[in-house]
This record gives sequence, C-alpha cells and structure tokens, in this order.
Amino acid sequence: MVRRRLRAGGLTGERRPEPPVRSPALTRALWFVGGSLLLVAALEQLLLITEVRPGPLWVLTLIPLAAIGYGCAGLLAWSRRPSNRVGAVLVLAAWFWLIAGLANTDVPVLVGIGFAGATLVVAVLVHLLLVFPTGRAGTPAARAVIALAYLACTVFEVLGHLFDPAGATPLQLADRPELDEVISRVQLGLLLVAVAGAAGLVVRRLAAGSAATRRALGPVAAGIFASLALTLLGPNVFVPLFGWSLQVLFVVQVAALAAVPVLLLAGMLAGGFARTGEVVELGAWLGPEPSPADLAAALARTLGDPTARVGFRLAGTDRYVDPDSGPLPVDRPGPGRAVELVRIGDDPVGVIEFDPALVADRDLVRTAGRVLATAVDRQRLVVSLTASRDELRRSRARIVQEGEQARRQVARDLHDGLQTRLVVLAIHVQTLAGRVPPAHLAELHRLRAELDSAIAELRGLVHSVMPSLLIERGLRAAAQEVVDRMPMATDFRAPEELGPLPAPVESAAYFVVTEGLTNAAKHAGAGRLRVTLEVAAGELRVEVSDDGVGGARTGSAVGSGTGLRSLADRVEALGGVLTVDSPPGGGTTVRAVLPGAMPCG
Repeated sequence: MVRRRLRAGGLTGERRPEPPVRSPALTRALWFVGGSLLLVAALEQLLLITEVRPGPLWVLTLIPLAAIGYGCAGLLAWSRRPSNRVGAVLVLAAWFWLIAGLANTDVPVLVGIGFAGATLVVAVLVHLLLVFPTGRAGTPAARAVIALAYLACTVFEVLGHLFDPAGATPLQLADRPELDEVISRVQLGLLLVAVAGAAGLVVRRLAAGSAATRRALGPVAAGIFASLALTLLGPNVFVPLFGWSLQVLFVVQVAALAAVPVLLLAGMLAGGFARTGEVVELGAWLGPEPSPADLAAALARTLGDPTARVGFRLAGTDRYVDPDSGPLPVDRPGPGRAVELVRIGDDPVGVIEFDPALVADRDLVRTAGRVLATAVDRQRLVVSLTASRDELRRSRARIVQEGEQARRQVARDLHDGLQTRLVVLAIHVQTLAGRVPPAHLAELHRLRAELDSAIAELRGLVHSVMPSLLIERGLRAAAQEVVDRMPMATDFRAPEELGPLPAPVESAAYFVVTEGLTNAAKHAGAGRLRVTLEVAAGELRVEVSDDGVGGARTGSAVGSGTGLRSLADRVEALGGVLTVDSPPGGGTTVRAVLPGAMPCG
C-alpha cells in the first residue's frame, strides 16, 4: 500500500511553486527585448545625428527617450506579473515610439514606415487605459473600443498618406487633397469615438469600483486622457488657444505621453497594479489544487502583508486554525490585527488575518477571500484531519507520559514498600531460627524459603514494570546490564555522556533493547548480537541487530507476551518510528528513532 502522510502544510509531495513564477526562459526573453529596444533606440539616434534633420536634435531625441521610458516600465511590469498583459502592452508602446521616430530620418523606406506608424501610440494609450490594472479588457465593449482605435491608427493612417497633398511621405500615390481631407476627418472621428467609448467604460469602472480602484485607476486615466487630448486636438485647439508653435506643441505632447508609464508605475506602488493585479494572478495560480501552506504564502504575497495568515474553519465546529493547526482567534484578534471571514454563500469556511496598517483597503481583502474561498473550502478537510491527527498524537503522548509516571510510581512503591517489608520479614524469620524448639525448625525453614521465593518474584515483577537500574542510573546503565546478562556474545555501543533523557524516551528505548535481544535469543539462532544507542539532531536512535536466520515479521510474539507491533505502538505514541529489517538468511535489525531526546536536568 502506498501511504501519503499528512503534514502541517498539507499532503507531502512536490512543493508547489510560489506564485507568480518567473521562468529562466522568460528572464532571458525580457533581457533580449530590453537589449533590442536599447540597440534600436541607439541606432535611431545615430541616424538623427548623421542625417539632415527636420528639427533640433534635442527635440528629436525626446522620441527615443520616451521609448526607453515605456520599455523600462513595461519590462518591470512584465517581470513582476508575467501573466498580466500590461507589461507587454507597454513594451509594444515602446516599439511604436521607435517606429514613429523613423519618420525623422532621411532614409525613404524608414520614413515611410515611420509615417505609417505615426499614430500607433494613440491606439496603445486607449489599449492601456482599458486593460489597466488587470491586463485584460474584460468586456466585449472594451475589446471593440481597442480594435476601433487600432483600426483608425493603422488602416486610415496609411490611407491618409497615400493621398497626402504635401508630398512629404514616400507613401504618396496621388495628390488628392479632397480624399486626404475626408480620410483625415474619418480617422479623427473614429479616434474620438474610441476615446469617448473608453471614457464611458472608465467612468463606469470608477463608479462601481472600490476606493483602492479609484486611487489606482483615477490618476492613470486622467494622464492618458490629457495625453490623448493634446495629441488629437493639439493643432486645432491648443495651438490657437495658447499661441504655441508646432515645436512647443510637439514637446508638450511628448512630455505628456512620456508621463503615462510614470503614472502606471505610481499605480503599481499605490497598490492598483501590484495588489489588484496580484489578486488576478492569485486566481490564475489557484487552478491546480494548492496545499494549505501554499495558500497562506500566496495570500501574504498577494496582500503585500508578510504577516497575513489564512485560517480554516474546522469541520463541525466554530474553531479556526492556521495551516500548522495552531488556533487562530476570530472574535478577538490581537493588537494591530484584523480579520475578514472567507465565505461560500452565507457559510464561513475560513478567515484572513492581516495587519490593517499594511492593508488599509478591506475590499481588497474581501476580493482575495472570494478568490480563495473554493480552495479554502477544499483544504478544510486536510486541515481538519491534520488537527485531529495532531490532537490524537498529543493525546497518545499524554497517555504514554501518564502511564510512564504510573509505572515508575508502582515500581517505587513495590520496591520501597512491599519488597522492603518482605526482606525485613525474611530477616526476622532468620533470627527466630535460633530461638524456637528444634521441632519447629523445619516449619521455619519452609517459611523462609517461601519468603525468599516471594521476594524473587516481586523483584522480577518490579523489574518488568520498571527496572530500578533504569530509574536510578538511566538508559545506558540499564541497557548495559541487559547486554551483560545475554548468554551469547553481544557488542554494546553507546556514548559515555548519554542521558539523562526524558523518562518516556528512556523507557521506550529500554524496551526496544530488551524485546530485540529477547527475540534474537529465542528465535534468531544468532551467534552474535549488537546494540547501538546514539543521539543525533535531537533524536535517540536505537538499533538491535543479529546475524541469525532473519524472516521476522512485525507483530511476532516476543518477550512476555508482547510483540513488535505493541512495541511499535509505544514508539509511535511518542512520535517515533520503529522499523524491522529481516531478510531471510540475512539476520534481523530492529531500529527505533525517538524524537525529543534532549538531555534533562
């Protein structure tokens, strides 16, 4: 039978990866993307330096710098949340910036590519607005708005340049100013519809969201809408309104657009991306069944509170315990602690304990609780079984401890009480031998013989209950005495400084030695025995081996009616393990490992 043992953290087995996991392959890919961005930005800047430029170099340098800013923010977001698409969209925006910058070079092919992608940054801003902070558009309406923005910035952008009357682009096919005007108006109209649709969706999200959602999304939305307004309405509204030159407008537009990744990073630090996004990551990670310990660790990372704990309601009770089966108070959390129940429907299945100073928004905790609820409910059985097992182990240990104390007390009482009185009585009978008539001497000798026999039986009984040498001098001396009484050659190995150890540990080890030696002497046909005692890593290890016929089985009768099975029960009650290795013809080795072997006194 294959057995799986319950541990405090769940079923043993392969440890579950911590969410989210960044693979080495992803790390290498991100370094490659970042290096490629820097290389292309450097080459583009080199072209601007060596070629004839349409404007001051410092102004044109703003485009590669903006691309690097978007790229750095995107790579950071992507590395922290691999399954969240915000990072990938930011990196895409960085490439769009570099594509737009190609229009400032003197290479015709590159100029054409730059003009074709000149407004892609506008589409990617709409994209970012509708996927922040989760990385997913979420609704069909949001996806439609994003598609509309990309349509306007790709197809209609290229169409407009085909009929550009200025002839400033190598994409021009014909000088058709009327077509160019129509296409430009349609493109602007589509973009305004996309921006208006995005605004409506964002307002609805802000109205329905929590305070944390508004804190994270509000500044990002405001920055993106300001950037879009400057980009789409700048020449027709802001230039005549403020009297800006086109160069000033360009600098203001680039500055506003470059501020977007800064706002996104601020949203991450404020908790919008770093926390709400992590809840989404947590939900994706919970697909395969995690262990209770993994749930607790994931929750702490998700909330950004290393002290956060998840508790499980024990089946059939109102008690809550942590993954280690420790009590987790719900009615009276400790100082600086707060709790939030995890429910399925109206039934509480668990609890989240956290530090309100680190997690100020309870809505975020409730959201994490809803994500965790099903997994918590599944793991309640594991935790309940673990708690029951631990309670059973503690109960067995208490029984062994109390039984050990009772055995030692009985042994002392018999040794110091009844046995002493019988010895005194035997001595008194001996002294009477010189005072009674010869006719009664035979009767007196029979009485003394009966007393001596009773004393011998009582000593054997006391020794079987608890050897006096074990009580008085400890395990090493008692085991040595048993070895010395063996009728065959027996090696004994034990450290001189062994003990004193806890009484239950010493007793269990002593009986492993006696039962193992007795079994070997009676059934093994052995010529030589060996007993080893050692303490390592807080455990007492006992080994009794012989060179006999082998073939012993756990549960075979040994000693005075007891067996290896009862001996194993005694060892396991202390949290230890007893094993028997007895291949036919290969001798028998009985090993016991007993925890808690810390010296006493």
